[in-house]
Amino acid sequence: MKVAYLHLLFLNLSLVKAVLLQSDFTLRNDSFWENFEAYVDTKHLNEEWITSEATNEEGAKIYGAQWRISQGPLQGSLSDKGLVVRTNNAAAMIGHILETPVNVSDTDTLVVQYEIKVDNSLTCGGAFIKLVSSLVNIDALKSYSPDKEGVELVFGPDYCVPETNGVQFAINKVHKITHQSELKYLKEAPLSKLTDTSQSHLYTLIIDESTQSLQILIDGKIAMAREHIEDTAKNIFKPPISPLLIIPDISVMKPHDWDDRILIADPAVVKPDDWNEQEPLMIPDPNDPKPLEWDESISKYIFDPEATKPSWWEEAEHGEWIPPMVKNPLCNEEHGCGQWTSRLIKNPKYNVPWEPSQVINSNYMGAWQPPEIENPLYYEERHPLRIENQIKGIILEFWSGSPNMMISNIYVGKNVTEAQIIGNKTWVARNRVLRRLDDSTEHKFMNTRLGGLQDTLHSETASLNFFDRIIDCILEFPKSLLTIAIVLLTTLSFCYILFT
Repeated sequence: MKVAYLHLLFLNLSLVKAVLLQSDFTLRNDSFWENFEAYVDTKHLNEEWITSEATNEEGAKIYGAQWRISQGPLQGSLSDKGLVVRTNNAAAMIGHILETPVNVSDTDTLVVQYEIKVDNSLTCGGAFIKLVSSLVNIDALKSYSPDKEGVELVFGPDYCVPETNGVQFAINKVHKITHQSELKYLKEAPLSKLTDTSQSHLYTLIIDESTQSLQILIDGKIAMAREHIEDTAKNIFKPPISPLLIIPDISVMKPHDWDDRILIADPAVVKPDDWNEQEPLMIPDPNDPKPLEWDESISKYIFDPEATKPSWWEEAEHGEWIPPMVKNPLCNEEHGCGQWTSRLIKNPKYNVPWEPSQVINSNYMGAWQPPEIENPLYYEERHPLRIENQIKGIILEFWSGSPNMMISNIYVGKNVTEAQIIGNKTWVARNRVLRRLDDSTEHKFMNTRLGGLQDTLHSETASLNFFDRIIDCILEFPKSLLTIAIVLLTTLSFCYILFT
């Protein structure tokens, strides 16, 4: 029995360690976390986060959206600053050079995580983050344009119904034969939640390079998971990551005598001899004669006799002056004038273009398709999720569909626990303070301090023992009381083991 309690003690001491780590922890050297707390104002922000100055063919800036640093509704020690898009319905872009590039090996786990809060209704827009390998300095950021190469990964929510409403994911792959780069997009994306303005949303991407597995989480819950996708990469990405093995032979043309008409005109039906297609659809009504009072010799409009040439008119410069036209006063309802035209009626002799009835073509040979051949550019991509180049910078680039949309707590690194702790310190803590998370939701997220995000972050049956509840209470303590609380907890646990 004491062995079991001893095991429980060490388990909870590990949890205490996680609590301490959660309160004050150090990131890996190649991890990046931006909570925007260090920036005093927007001017300070623009020294580190750069907007491209690239222009289009007309000389106008490609990215018209403006950015600012903003303080959220919470004040005090809790992180609540963020990057805010100020402009609606405009192309938005801002980027940052990583101090330490992220190099993802075959055994690493890449994690991308950030938080988005939409305050206004959104009709069409997104919030993509892009990991870029070609950003080496500030000048590269200032000249960045949509056609620039080097985007290694795209992740983030996109909403533009009815076409799009999902968390998009794309990875750059270089064709091993043609050496051309192309972004491969995940075909089935989980719903974006961008229209939910009640709270901020946390988006997490986890790529396990060792198992070639992919997970997308929203608010700490698994929204989509794909395990060992090397065997099914052709079906879940568009365009497919591996080229097709069999392709149509485009060098073979359809034979001239190939009949692919399903229906043909009935050869037994002949156009009638009296079928006249030359008759017009409408003709003058023969029963609408010209009135006796109508005088065609009088013009309907005449020059205005009261009009005079302006004093400034110069015929050498403006040409001959011609008075404006007015309706002839001699023309009235009783005495019409001008050319007489009868009203139009439908021509009884009119015939539509003659078309014979259709019958099934007895010579139908089917829809022609070229023969298939083995693709000379085929190869099998066994590592579809491999990030092939160093990640040197991150870019936020999308169509801004909502003003005052806030982006915060951007994390890019190779440690799931770091992203997990950041989520607990920021998203969970903030929503708890704002009463947007109930106790059960909070525990489901925070009770995963030691487990991997991919294993336990989303457990729907997480149980809370006595020590778990004590630790969650400790989280509410000020930092100055953490040490006292931990010592007290450890002492109580030893006493419980010794005297039972």
